[in-house]
Amino acid sequence: AILKAGGAYVPLDPDYPQERLAYMVEDTGLSVVLTQQKVAGILNDFNVTAVLLDNASQFANYPISNPDVVLTPDNLAYVMYTSGSTGNPKGVMISHHNLINFAANCEQRYEITEADNVLQFSTMNFDIFVEEWLATLTQGATLVLRDEDVSLSREAFIAFCDSHAISVASLPTAFWHMLALSEAELESLALRLVIVGGEALDKQSVASLKPGFVLLNTYGPTETTVTASGYAISGGYDDPRAVPIGRANVNTATLVLSEQLTLCPPGVVGELYVSGQCLASGYLHQSELTAERFIDNPYCDPANPALSARLYKTGDLVRIGADGEIEFVGRSDDQVKIRGFRVELGEIETQLMGHADVESAVVLAEAGKQGGKVLRAFVKTESEQANDLIDALQQHLSGNLPDYMVPSAYSFVSQWPLTANGKLDKRALLA
Repeated sequence: AILKAGGAYVPLDPDYPQERLAYMVEDTGLSVVLTQQKVAGILNDFNVTAVLLDNASQFANYPISNPDVVLTPDNLAYVMYTSGSTGNPKGVMISHHNLINFAANCEQRYEITEADNVLQFSTMNFDIFVEEWLATLTQGATLVLRDEDVSLSREAFIAFCDSHAISVASLPTAFWHMLALSEAELESLALRLVIVGGEALDKQSVASLKPGFVLLNTYGPTETTVTASGYAISGGYDDPRAVPIGRANVNTATLVLSEQLTLCPPGVVGELYVSGQCLASGYLHQSELTAERFIDNPYCDPANPALSARLYKTGDLVRIGADGEIEFVGRSDDQVKIRGFRVELGEIETQLMGHADVESAVVLAEAGKQGGKVLRAFVKTESEQANDLIDALQQHLSGNLPDYMVPSAYSFVSQWPLTANGKLDKRALLA
């Protein structure tokens, strides 16, 4: 309704702290909030008009014709807030043009039809929610709104998917890992496609999948309209390398560039830049940050919609594999100094996950007993010979990395601790 009326929507989570909500309301200049009676009291301190959607009588005499509004592709569709380095969240501006392009990508990659029941798993405060409703409603499929219990346990998730014949679901990677669905469990469900993203995918979780089932490993910051690339796994994954994040979406280009913005050849680590019709307009009221992250594209080609005039600087380190698929290495801002050397933690994690006995791994820097930083590797494995595995990992890493990048301590985990948003909780891991 908001989009048809020509407005832009801004999701406000009633569970957010009042200070954060106040910042978002002020930053966007919100005038109208669609809400329900049970949470409307949160808005008492804000100068907004609350429209209670659970008061149906107010809509009785409204016209049913389309609103007489002229919309262009550049009209703002939504503003999604993400964490900001300044301490305040930053509002990413996504246009109708971006949404239309993403819908075309979903149509091509997901092949959703009117026969599909698609699970709404994410909250509306994350852009995965956009993927869920947009990919579903534009193809005439059914969107199934979940109840609160679905994310609490694998048993609740399986029961819900079974009772509602869910065929497509988009899940945080960490939640997929927690599910650890067996082939038999997948056989018992109608699930044909699961889309994951947000973190590195555990190879063991996709080692064996039922015939006909596809898991799509996606990558994409909010600034690239939900996702920028994807890698489909059907039947299982037996490659020794970490699972790639794949190839670029429709009308999108993923460029791996050096610090001098030259193209990196296959196998060489560089920073990932994204161009094309997926790029956000920028950050609301933050022109300096927009100019810093959205730069001129030296490879712009007016005849190619994927090579737009702007590039988005992701801050993610990747390499192109020999097969052309992009492999995630780590974050440039995860860089730490060990004994004076710059170390990319993601590169060590990639090497660890290249070992056959490692399902998934996280490397963090912690304070050393003699001062400075030391590296600790957290490893998830089915191996019961922990000490032998540590020796094997040390030997494996020493053959692929300089000695200052080889962890000095190891911890084994059975499950990864998660935040409320389903992301890896690194603080809890260190604790």
